[in-house]
Amino acid sequence: MRGLTVAAESVFGAKLCYCPRMGTNQPKSSRTQPRVPDAELCAKWMPRARATCGRKTLHKGECRTAAALADSRQRKTDRRLGTRGADAPATRQRWHKAHRLRRYNITQHQLDRLLEAQEFACGMCLEPFGENRAIFIDHDHACCQEEKRSCGRCIRGLLCLDCNTTLGKIERKLHLAQAYLASPPAQLALAGGVAA
Repeated sequence: MRGLTVAAESVFGAKLCYCPRMGTNQPKSSRTQPRVPDAELCAKWMPRARATCGRKTLHKGECRTAAALADSRQRKTDRRLGTRGADAPATRQRWHKAHRLRRYNITQHQLDRLLEAQEFACGMCLEPFGENRAIFIDHDHACCQEEKRSCGRCIRGLLCLDCNTTLGKIERKLHLAQAYLASPPAQLALAGGVAA
């Protein structure tokens, strides 16, 4: 009679349940979840997890252990309540850094080599990068037009916020500044006024 349990009294008065599959008496309190009869479980052996599948028979998707299913349910609950680990500052910082490296098509190793080559300082003003100082990846906008994306081959260096902003303004207005310096309006106006 598989699946039936027989209640028994222990020496201390606690209720015990006989588990026919295990062949032992177990306290009822140790059984945290109601057991689904084995005939209803997939029970496929998963060698890497060293456990059987905890899903029902004919389930869709991949097999998962009972522990993995419980962990997944807990993560979903945490997500709904807003208490999940991805909201932790260290986790968010790690994800942000990985996303930025992906956008610029470089690896962490390449970024570290670039920092060492620049002696952990801004490539323009040469001020050292502090612990909480933002590091900006500068790339040639003639090669890659998008503001915050790069092919990886056009990266010029690492800059601080001030230098990155200044360089961006200089690049956009360089031809205007050169035209202004070549023929300043005041000299043209004054030269025209003096000659008249």
